Amino acid sequence: MSSKDNINISRRYINEIPLQFFEIRGSFDCHHNRLNSFKGCPIFVFGEFNCSHNQIESFQYATDDITLNFNLSHNHLQSLDFIPEKLKSSVLHLNGNMSLLKYKELSQDANIFNMSHDDF
Repeated sequence: MSSKDNINISRRYINEIPLQFFEIRGSFDCHHNRLNSFKGCPIFVFGEFNCSHNQIESFQYATDDITLNFNLSHNHLQSLDFIPEKLKSSVLHLNGNMSLLKYKELSQDANIFNMSHDDF
């Protein structure tokens, strides 16, 4: 399924994405749910992707290409394994993922990572 509009499925307290999207021409917002993986997330997002305040532990199944910001703050990310190459050109918001403190040195690159100083 593709959409030219923004998709907002936030604050529904769902455990998984209910539909499989291929391409979102707008933004994709699924914040404040109970998602623990990216399974079912769109392959391409041409706007912003907000998946903050969930329980996501891994980049496995993450969206391949995001044009703007990718907000993953306040999740349970354990590592940066499985991070897709194309995501590295987006700004990733990772604050509130305390297990990522070992990657503190990566936060120096503002084009890739945005981790608040409160996390360190």
